[in-house]
Amino acid sequence: MTIIDTIPAERLALLDTATLYHGAHQSGGPDCRHCARELLHEVVTGTHADKTPPGVTAFVDILPGFNDAPGWRDDAHRTAVMRPYLKRFLALDPAPHDRKRVYALVDHAYRQVLPALCDTLNLPDEAAKLRALDLDPALDLDLDPALDRALDLARARALALAFARDPQDLAGAWEQAAREVLDLICSVV
Repeated sequence: MTIIDTIPAERLALLDTATLYHGAHQSGGPDCRHCARELLHEVVTGTHADKTPPGVTAFVDILPGFNDAPGWRDDAHRTAVMRPYLKRFLALDPAPHDRKRVYALVDHAYRQVLPALCDTLNLPDEAAKLRALDLDPALDLDLDPALDRALDLARARALALAFARDPQDLAGAWEQAAREVLDLICSVV
């Protein structure tokens, strides 16, 4: 049984109806403005807080960085992209898979994100070397810095590629990067 199976239906329904807003908010309840992490905390615990609720993947901690990024067109865009991932995050088993998720993100950052930036900068030899890296899944990664670095690289890639392709479509590039990272996290079960 996952944590999602223990949540009352009326609170779980908020994951299908609530709009996600930028920034932190002070109160709870169905009419409250929530960011993604606040909404998850309220759905899981029944109380409003801007922190990761107990019993869920530590990856909930990345949600404020995505929620409050400058790349969203508006609240509706943020909500349409991010809200579907909230239930998926609740269905993730935090242990022992969070370590595998960090490795998957680090591997993705170094063998896909950085090479794509090198390609954009016309550095094909560097891109090839990065793609050929053979990262050891048994690496003893310091989880928090490794995760922060991988997420920073994914965000940097979104911005760099946006300006390289179409400086007017930052929101489209940000959406693509957000979906890519969130899908990767949710794929490790």
